[in-house]
Amino acid sequence: MHKESFKDPEVAEILNRYFIPIKVDREEFPDIDDLYMTSVIMVTGSGGWPLNVFLTPDLKPFYGGTYFPRDTFIDLLHKIVELWRSDRDRIYQAADEIFKAVYEYTRLSQGSEVSSARGVLDRFNDLFEKAYVQIGSQFDPEYGGFGYSMKFPMIPSNLFLARYWFRRGERVVGRILTKTADSMIRYGLHDHLLGGFFRYTVDRAWRVPHFEKMLYDNALIARFLIEIFRLTGNSEYLVIAKRTVDFMINYMLSKNGFFSSAIDADSGGEEGGFYLFHEHEIYDALGKELGDIAKIIYGYSPNSLIDGKFHLVRELDVYGLSKRLGVSVDEAAKIYSEIEYRLARYRLENKKHPFIDTKALTDWNMLAVVSLAELYACTGNTQYRDLGSDILRKTINNLFDGARVSHVVYPDGEISKHGYLEDIAGVAEASIHMYMATFESRYLQYAEDLVDVILSSWLTGDRVLNVSPVSKFYGSYTYMDSPTPSGVSIAANVLSYIYLYTGNREYKDRVKDLAKKLDSYLYQSPSQFSYLMLALDNIYNPSYQIAITCRQGREVEARKFIDEIYGAYMPRVVGLWKGEYFDSRILREFFKGKSVTDSPTYYICYGSRCYLPLKDPDEATKALYRIRNEK
Repeated sequence: MHKESFKDPEVAEILNRYFIPIKVDREEFPDIDDLYMTSVIMVTGSGGWPLNVFLTPDLKPFYGGTYFPRDTFIDLLHKIVELWRSDRDRIYQAADEIFKAVYEYTRLSQGSEVSSARGVLDRFNDLFEKAYVQIGSQFDPEYGGFGYSMKFPMIPSNLFLARYWFRRGERVVGRILTKTADSMIRYGLHDHLLGGFFRYTVDRAWRVPHFEKMLYDNALIARFLIEIFRLTGNSEYLVIAKRTVDFMINYMLSKNGFFSSAIDADSGGEEGGFYLFHEHEIYDALGKELGDIAKIIYGYSPNSLIDGKFHLVRELDVYGLSKRLGVSVDEAAKIYSEIEYRLARYRLENKKHPFIDTKALTDWNMLAVVSLAELYACTGNTQYRDLGSDILRKTINNLFDGARVSHVVYPDGEISKHGYLEDIAGVAEASIHMYMATFESRYLQYAEDLVDVILSSWLTGDRVLNVSPVSKFYGSYTYMDSPTPSGVSIAANVLSYIYLYTGNREYKDRVKDLAKKLDSYLYQSPSQFSYLMLALDNIYNPSYQIAITCRQGREVEARKFIDEIYGAYMPRVVGLWKGEYFDSRILREFFKGKSVTDSPTYYICYGSRCYLPLKDPDEATKALYRIRNEK
């Protein structure tokens, strides 16, 4: 509509004469998008983008829709002008009805009471199973992923399935996850040359992407691949997770030290122009011999072209290429690497680069910090630790004013005056992950300070507060997880972690209270709250609490045990105490009653079952897996 209508002189003349046109960046103001999208869905039965909403002067929507062809849009504008002149009361009445409907829809209500602890646990486990059934029923067994048309990464749902696999051990869940992960990394969603993932594919088979790259997708996909590595032991997932984070660092890290929000799909006036290859470009980059091999690797055929150009989709891996060419696996790997190196260089040197949206969004940057922390924990590469630490430090020092964390850092350095629950809760969650990766207690101090603000100022009354003007006007919030976790879900996860560290039931009760208030939504469609389900699982089912104590300088002796923890999938909190002063109350609680000796001592609990302190790291490792199965 931008090209067809909003840049059209006739449309512009009508808009500017009779209306006040306002264009909203939905990444910058997601609450405005959520609220008016909900309004349009209630009016029309469907939503989407571009979103066009007509408001009264007091910001209440009275009509809206998505795409309107130019002539239809002009007719609509004239009809609204005429209605405003002839029957303005009708417009205000419609606006009031929509406002009331949206207000009630987004209002938290008190859930059902369950009298016994056993009943609460049974109710949660029913919910846990229902979420799995709802998500699993959408699984595409032929191509992986969910649904039978366009394919989105759906990472919050996949993270829930990973937890379900851990709890239930059902092989079918493992097949769902590995089939989905394999399709994501081997076909068209993945940029095989420079790394990173596109936003979604327009087809069922993961072959034809919408070529936009979003920070949140790449941060969450990296985290998901790390979790699948931990569940399966397959190092390919960790390699691609590392490559994804390296892509983010190489191509999305701005001069101000924050990650940019997105890389456009278009370049040179066409979608995918940077990524697609004409046949002659393959030969220009590789020559005849390697060009022919590349066409075999990527399954080049006239039927696989997108507007006459080719998108790289791996039909053969290194082993398949070895068999096809009759060469050793090592030789095939060298050929593979040479082809991808030359194609990547050709792309960088000869194609117009897409525009990078360099505004930095705090909540998305915190998703990236979590992945940096988890990748450092798995690999020991200090580059990831240092970058995560730097982003977190700058966020706390520059964006947190004691009440909220700013949502946007603009390219010129200006900071937004508004922030959301996703931002402040995201910083708290990233701080907890950074602590568990580095054992630097200042990160838990960050989390503790932020949790106090969240509990006192954000999770109050019968709704969740946000701070942009429209959020205050509506006093409402969207609770469901989308491609990214909601602020409520992130906050609940933070509270569940603090509960696991401290054993303080107040934090557990706050999570339960959130779930109770969401009861009517949660039990109708738990699959829409898949990230929140992780928090509920933390408080209702056993998790690991692992504490390690030793003298300063002796922590290196615990490295083998720590590597075991981070190489395996387990819901957990971990702490290491070297005998120094704690600047975090949480850690003082966690290590209460635990003594420090020269060599490391390992304290391992799983839910309410705890081992006596262990000195031998091999025995401690065995205990990790034994305690879960003990009754």
